[in-house]
Amino acid sequence: MASIEYTEKSLAWLEDHHLPAILISNRRVQSDDEARLMAERHGAVYYGSLFRAVPKDADHVQMGEWQMKKGGQTDNHMTAKGYGVLAKLMRKSVKTVIEANHLD
Repeated sequence: MASIEYTEKSLAWLEDHHLPAILISNRRVQSDDEARLMAERHGAVYYGSLFRAVPKDADHVQMGEWQMKKGGQTDNHMTAKGYGVLAKLMRKSVKTVIEANHLD
C-alpha cells in the first residue's frame, strides 16, 4: 500500500537526518504490531493507533463527508476536543522523545 510505503520512507528520512519521531498508526492501513515493528526499525517511538482511547461521540469525532452520504459512523476526523484528548494521551510519548534526545 502506498500509505505504508510513504510512512516507511518518511521514517527512514527522519532517521537519516537524526530527527526523533513518534509514529501514530491507522488500523485501517496497518496492524498495531506491523506499525510497532516499523517504528522500531527506524528508531521511532510508537504511540499506537490514532483513535485509541479517544471517545467516538459527536463531541470528539465528526462524520466525514463520504460517510455522511452513506449514513454511517466514521472515525476519520476528530474535533478540537478529540485532538485535545489525543494531545493529553501522547504526553508520555512526547516526554520519552524529549528525554531520549536530551531536548529538555
